[in-house]
Amino acid sequence: MRTTTLLVVALTASIATATVPASITFAPRAQPTISQDPWQCITENLTQYLDVPKPTGLLFSALRSYASDLFEPGLAADSEWCAFTTAAPKDVLPAYSSYASQAYSWWSARSSTTAFLKEDCPNNWDLSLWRVPGGEEWLNDTIAFAGCYAEALTATGPARRD
Repeated sequence: MRTTTLLVVALTASIATATVPASITFAPRAQPTISQDPWQCITENLTQYLDVPKPTGLLFSALRSYASDLFEPGLAADSEWCAFTTAAPKDVLPAYSSYASQAYSWWSARSSTTAFLKEDCPNNWDLSLWRVPGGEEWLNDTIAFAGCYAEALTATGPARRD
């Protein structure tokens, strides 16, 4: 009897002193408007669309440093991401060019399928976002860098071969 009482008192005390965050705010995103996805959605591995190319090494460090300044006031516009090339250390620019090219190729190959799946499989898409930690942020960053690369291609035009 004493052991049970002691256990209940200890449990009550630990619950009473536990700190609970005042509020948890999740990133805004559209909520699914249908209760069940079509059966075809279940056969699709949606997490593959969140497994994006990621920068590494010095480029990752430079992008993280740059991003910490961008995200102070809130979400960064794509144009602010594209300005990385003017703020970045010159020694990371070749790695950035290679990474942006990868992001562009990756997104070009998957953008229409991703848009279709987000629209037609909203419940499974939402579940996939929970299965890949940081996947939504990495996807958004990849889309932004792909856009920067596309913008740079448009501005400079195709390379000429003589």
